[in-house]
Amino acid sequence: MALWLDARGRLWIGTENAGLALMDESGRFVALPVCGGSCEVRQLAAIGSGIVVAHTDAGVFRIDVETRQAERIQERFARVVRVETGPEGRAYVGDDDGLWALDADGATRLDYPAASGGDKLHALTVLDGDVWAAFHSGVFRYSPITGQWSAAGLARLPPGPPKLWRDTHGQLWVNAANGVTYRVDAQDRLEPVPERDFGRIESVLTDRVGTVWLGSAQRGLFRIRPARVALLNDVASGFHLPGLPVASDGQGGQWFGLACDGLRHRAPDGRIRAVSLALNDSTGCPWSIHVDPDGALWVGTADGYLVALDAQGAVLAQAQVVQMMAVRAIHPAGDGRYWVAGGRSVFLARRSADGIGLEAVEALEGQAVNRIAQ
Repeated sequence: MALWLDARGRLWIGTENAGLALMDESGRFVALPVCGGSCEVRQLAAIGSGIVVAHTDAGVFRIDVETRQAERIQERFARVVRVETGPEGRAYVGDDDGLWALDADGATRLDYPAASGGDKLHALTVLDGDVWAAFHSGVFRYSPITGQWSAAGLARLPPGPPKLWRDTHGQLWVNAANGVTYRVDAQDRLEPVPERDFGRIESVLTDRVGTVWLGSAQRGLFRIRPARVALLNDVASGFHLPGLPVASDGQGGQWFGLACDGLRHRAPDGRIRAVSLALNDSTGCPWSIHVDPDGALWVGTADGYLVALDAQGAVLAQAQVVQMMAVRAIHPAGDGRYWVAGGRSVFLARRSADGIGLEAVEALEGQAVNRIAQ
């Protein structure tokens, strides 16, 4: 079964043999006109906030979120490996014939790199706006900005289908058919990681809370869980959820970002206070936090928003920095502005009475910056 939650909080449900259904705001289940209500829905992916793509055994459909009308994009793709959501209102479908970029207007076929040698696609993922594809012949990266493919690391992996996955911190991993696991570094090199002795991975699943499940032919089942904050005397505050950013408030307390449940502030006396970040179309999943000396906060979210809050957690302003990519780093520039790194771009941000203004740093365009420090 495939599930997707839209910006209005409605749950889209793909079934095994009864097509697609929607649970609306009132809790009612509504059958949608996809494949006559008799197909298997294998995956759901979003194109922006207004369109959902359904990969079914009867083809790939594009569905308008508001009108709920479905249109078959392609009569039938070849063996579909994966549908992945990318930035700028696109989704990507990988099949035996090529990579397809889906947007609001239709589907565009992108040829696989010649170096893949006509091999079958085995894995597909999107990271920081670029598409990563694993073939028998190796791992390749496609940039939608340049329209070019590049090979990652080794010219060829050992014979056999590799597996590809990313963890909750955005790190990309490759498991070759001989059981060796590689980390993809910042220069797109494949770095062997002997301590990740998984053996040969046959299946990969990332569940809705970010846990990665790896099924190994030789070693059994592995579970890689996100970092968790466990406050045993206050489970009701949501500290069982995965946590990413943590920052001191400068007064002996701490700010925690929980995925995807906004912020928590822990006062020096141990009291816990929740702060919601679910604003406009943002999912409210905090990825980065910067705290000013006066206690005011800047928060970057996993879906590209920058939010300014006062020391009490009240929202002062917000701006969308990038689309569907994380704001990974925030750091003061020293002149009232802030360095903000999102996706593969860097900006200078300034808050005024009119909101948050953003100025792109052209010299750093195309760079995936994870940390900014002085």
